[in-house]
Amino acid sequence: LTYAEQLSGFLTVSNTNATIAALGPNDILVQPAMGDAVRTGDFTKAADALRIGDEAMAAQRDKFVALARPLVAKDSAQLASAPVRVRTLPRIDFVRLDNHTRYNDRLLLNKLNIPVGETLDIDRVEAGVESVYGLNTIDIVTYDVIDDAGKTGLVVHVRPHTYGPTYLETGLNLYSDFRGDFDFNLRLGVLRTPINAFGGEVRVLTQIGSEPAALAEVYQPLGLRSRYFVGSRLSYETPHLSLFAADGQREAEYELPSIGLSMVFGREFGNFGAITVGAERRHGSANRLIGSEELPEIDFEVGQANWAVTYDRLDSFQLPRNGLYFYGLRYHDTVSGHPNLPGFYQLGGVTRMAGYRPGELFAANYALGFVGYTYELGRVLNRPSILGGTIEYGRVW
Repeated sequence: LTYAEQLSGFLTVSNTNATIAALGPNDILVQPAMGDAVRTGDFTKAADALRIGDEAMAAQRDKFVALARPLVAKDSAQLASAPVRVRTLPRIDFVRLDNHTRYNDRLLLNKLNIPVGETLDIDRVEAGVESVYGLNTIDIVTYDVIDDAGKTGLVVHVRPHTYGPTYLETGLNLYSDFRGDFDFNLRLGVLRTPINAFGGEVRVLTQIGSEPAALAEVYQPLGLRSRYFVGSRLSYETPHLSLFAADGQREAEYELPSIGLSMVFGREFGNFGAITVGAERRHGSANRLIGSEELPEIDFEVGQANWAVTYDRLDSFQLPRNGLYFYGLRYHDTVSGHPNLPGFYQLGGVTRMAGYRPGELFAANYALGFVGYTYELGRVLNRPSILGGTIEYGRVW
């Protein structure tokens, strides 16, 4: 992608230089100093781009003033007699949808949420457009104000990605504690969305590396407002589990191949968060890789239920720059019997008792609360450099 950006930059600069070379002595060249402040793909920095453009214009104000025609008496008379036009926003009598996507018209209109019978509210319309873009499958959303039979209304044009509805997903995960642990996993998935008029999704994913895995999952919003949703996942996983002594030395390592089915039901609250409840059932075996032969190898069954309340105002899931995410309370309880090895809750790592290695602590029951903060220090090679941390408090028993 970087090479492609550089190539397109070379072509653009070449054309621009040719145009500049053709300018005459009476032409005015304005070059806003964008630099690294606003780059080609920084669509969210339109306000910064306009400000930089205004500054560039202001710097050459004298040249533009010199082009103004002197005002003579005739002009003054015409200006004085000219009617004053006051621009007023119209009253919206109807909203129509020019929908070229697979989504239901009512679903898109609910996301746009443009009131009829009220004065056009540009900010509200733009917020509705952003909500439609939030589906992540839309290429462009535009709107026009039209007159029809004496009534004024909006026509909203919605077009999907030209490369959908099937998407390729890739992922790479590296982990090392610099004390002998090193994990490498490469993921490849196929996402198809939407699969129906209500925005359903199907994903199939495989993982190769230290912990091979495969999964198929379905996500389905319910109703035209998409407030409620259901989901299910069928997965095969082979996580590794290590047993540590009190001094932090590894005593044994297990591989836990298992197959499981999970279900979830949830309620979304716009762009603010969600509440979910779910259940999962897994069957597998614990195979010893390292450790004393006296340690057992077992088959296991695991069943669990869970609920979660999430508040999420981050502007990006992968590399957020601003916003707030809250899910800072964990409480897990074994309500029946004594858990076997895979049934214990594993702790360690950030947000799960930082200071311990992932999986270093085992508990039948635990409670944990934490707060965290990240801050973008700047950009290195056009990539964000982020510093962050958490403060955690918990108890296991």
